[in-house]
Amino acid sequence: MKKQQRAKTFAQMLLLGIGGVIFASIIIKVGWQSIVDNMLQIHVWFIPALLVSLLWYMCYTNAWKYLVSPFSSTISFFKMFKAKIAGEAVNTINPVNFVLGDPVRVYMLRPDISVKEGTATVVMDRTLHSISILCVLLLGIGIGFPILDFLPEQVRYGVPVFFFVLAMFVFLLMLFQKKGVLVLPFELLLRLNIKIDFAKRMKAHMSDIDKNIRSYYTTNKRGFVGALCFHIIGRLIGIVEIFIFGHAIHAEFTLQIAILLGALGPLINALFSFFPGAIGIMEGAYGAILYVLGFDPVVGIAIQIARRLRTFIWIFIGLLFIQLNKQQSKESI
Repeated sequence: MKKQQRAKTFAQMLLLGIGGVIFASIIIKVGWQSIVDNMLQIHVWFIPALLVSLLWYMCYTNAWKYLVSPFSSTISFFKMFKAKIAGEAVNTINPVNFVLGDPVRVYMLRPDISVKEGTATVVMDRTLHSISILCVLLLGIGIGFPILDFLPEQVRYGVPVFFFVLAMFVFLLMLFQKKGVLVLPFELLLRLNIKIDFAKRMKAHMSDIDKNIRSYYTTNKRGFVGALCFHIIGRLIGIVEIFIFGHAIHAEFTLQIAILLGALGPLINALFSFFPGAIGIMEGAYGAILYVLGFDPVVGIAIQIARRLRTFIWIFIGLLFIQLNKQQSKESI
């Protein structure tokens, strides 16, 4: 176990180091002073952008609350907000993303909701998160592609095909969730006679979670739609933040470009999620996209660095919420 932990830590540090090298290479390439000059154009607009990020976190929390309400109607919005921020903070600073962050969300809702019920809501929330990304990606294809008429056919046709593949994946995921998907890995272990006792315990545990998920699909369709709407609204509000930063830096930065970045950004982040915070990757991607659109790539890099500064603020708040929750848990014992 210690060897596995050391290997995991080494992998995290290695990936973080690679991301840092990429980030430093970008800074050296375009020039630090150029980035600073562009970011200084934002100055007072950073506060409205920070408030915008608060709005989308509130939307995501409200979406999650729709999913939690059938299991527990007593959890306050603020408690769920703290759990959401804490989970996202952990998601951002580790290479396995929501695999570690989402359990933090479940942990912080105890004892108001059981682990099994909390896990079911988080799985549903992640599914709706993926669907909202697809919706915004479709919006980006419809609105952003007209300004990319110079792209080669491989890209112009490849992105819609990629969208279709993702949509099919999410559709199949929802289909399997209705039938029970979390027990499948442990059923496989049992069939292969691997770690039988562990597999039996986990299968029983996951079976209860699958049951809660199936029940939600059949008994709370209004909640499902309401949660999805808030996820989509949160995604659209995120595009407003990109527009605020972009337009503050360059007067010709339009909402259309912000939609394109907002649609492609989550895909790029997902593809490179094994890099903690996708550091260096997102800066390079934003710079490359704006370069293709005829802007100085430093504009895109400055936008992403500004967004990363906003992220650091929320990470700090999220880790603070985790620490306060630990103290409250100790005091209640």
